[in-house]
Amino acid sequence: MELLTISIAEAAKSLGVSRSKTYLMLNAGDLHAIKIGRRTLITVEC
Repeated sequence: MELLTISIAEAAKSLGVSRSKTYLMLNAGDLHAIKIGRRTLITVEC
């Protein structure tokens, strides 16, 4: 089973960028995320 979402830290590691850069990419609309409670999860394509 493939994951449909990953954490900010996992996304940053996969992309080879910092967490700060990951948040900048989210704000720029380059990545799509969902909020579940206090967690922000990045959606991934299967």
